[in-house]
Amino acid sequence: MKKLILFGAALGLLGLLARGDGQGLNHHGAGQPKKGGGTTVVNQSKTVIVNRTPAPVGNHVPSAPAKVVVKNQPNIVVNNIQQKFTTNQVDRKVFVENNQHKFIGVGQKPVVVKDYPRVTLPQATVKGVHPVLNGFRERFKPVAGAKVRPEFVTNYEKHWTEHLDRWHERGHELRGQLGANYHNLYTHDWWNHYHGPRVGWWARYPAFADRWFSFARWEWWRPAPWQTIVNWSFGPTAWAAPFYYDYGGNVIFENNIVYVQDQPVATAEEYALQAIRLAESGAAILNAAPPSPDNLQNQWLPLGAFTVANAEQGEPTMFLQLAVNKQGVIAGTFVNDATGDAQPVLGAIDPKTQRAAWFLGDTKTTVMETGVYNLSESETPVLVHFGTTQTQTWLLVRMQEPPK
Repeated sequence: MKKLILFGAALGLLGLLARGDGQGLNHHGAGQPKKGGGTTVVNQSKTVIVNRTPAPVGNHVPSAPAKVVVKNQPNIVVNNIQQKFTTNQVDRKVFVENNQHKFIGVGQKPVVVKDYPRVTLPQATVKGVHPVLNGFRERFKPVAGAKVRPEFVTNYEKHWTEHLDRWHERGHELRGQLGANYHNLYTHDWWNHYHGPRVGWWARYPAFADRWFSFARWEWWRPAPWQTIVNWSFGPTAWAAPFYYDYGGNVIFENNIVYVQDQPVATAEEYALQAIRLAESGAAILNAAPPSPDNLQNQWLPLGAFTVANAEQGEPTMFLQLAVNKQGVIAGTFVNDATGDAQPVLGAIDPKTQRAAWFLGDTKTTVMETGVYNLSESETPVLVHFGTTQTQTWLLVRMQEPPK
């Protein structure tokens, strides 16, 4: 039963990642119907309400749609099994205590789960408009008919600690569920398992790919502090003060307009297209100057290994490893453990807006993004764009570095 739940929870994102048309969550205005049924309503409290009919299971078709209300988090209904599991209101601490060592095999020692530090935001991020927004104003066209919304900043200043506490609590829960079960990821032995079909930069640069996974067994798990990242890529003079992207907090989608702090920076479609183009720029840089398999430690800075999960519920089955080079190119690997699928990751970072965006595999319409400062933290919300019309919010949680 637990295996079935784990598999079902993972298929929610995998099914959407695998589809070019991205039939995920549409950004509609309040009360506007979506194709395929259901309505997305964004009310004044920024609560997203999604009414969606669960997918048929076998020959069974649910007779009524499922309704889930999650604050600041688009809900993904996988199937009826997921619904029955999540409606059982189990205390989170009890759940973690009961499952913390469930992956430990016979003869193995229990893993002590490290409780990573909570996110600490730069003061300017929560006190008025951040100076980095000047970069946004230069890069984005004015949004016709959209006004500055100072109430968004006021509201965020009141509630930002609640967001960070929620991310931290969920991160500790997920690390507890993981235990030591995924210490085998991103090693050369693991890579040998995928020597069959190759895609993306794995296929274009095979010597580089082979060296990537033989490079210092646990090197890719190492986190990078903010100051290390800015000194490594572009140099410190290219960066403004750090800005934390909190989707649903200081970055808000409302009536098809994206607001950063109080500024209307783009339409939802434009915002997604910018992420796609940013990820494409990383591929263009590698194509112009193919990466060398030599001296990786002098070319690439590890950003760490993360689990990719729903911010509210579900078990960790998807994993992401990232690194960045001195030209701001992001490379790495995405793994879905429930399906045995692995894909290369390729993208880039932009020091002006401090956005980081990357493709999962060779699908040019599915792109994940977050802030560069976010990637230095233990937990961070991320956006997944399915084309230019549909976006979901997920959570990256830094995985505990395996013992050497």
